[in-house]
Amino acid sequence: MEQASEHQAGRTGTYDDNIPRDIPHGNDNTFRSAVFPCSPSADERFRHDRRMPPQLHLHPDRLHGHARSASGLADELHAALRGAPAGLDIERLRRAAGELVELSDALRGAAAAGSAADAELSTALTRLRDALDLR
Repeated sequence: MEQASEHQAGRTGTYDDNIPRDIPHGNDNTFRSAVFPCSPSADERFRHDRRMPPQLHLHPDRLHGHARSASGLADELHAALRGAPAGLDIERLRRAAGELVELSDALRGAAAAGSAADAELSTALTRLRDALDLR
């Protein structure tokens, strides 16, 4: 066994072809490469979204929740306008309720598009991973 440079050895201390390729990492039973100790664990390899700015995440489940909230607010506003006194600006409030309905529809559409994009990306990454594993 020969003494290795710091770069070759990583955190193992020596360079040896018989070292284990994966070593346990932390308490979560994930594994990191013994050869490249700073490499991501198997669970982290396809989590590309972790490096994306948070404002770019769509979170379809949250979008659906916001769509339900907007729809509920529109329904409540429509119900409140049925018995509204004569002095209120009812037409303006009806337009606001209509905008809430449009917002709800747009949020549902964005959630559906986000889910579809996630599914397509997952399929593409799985195909890529499988193709690389065949080599």
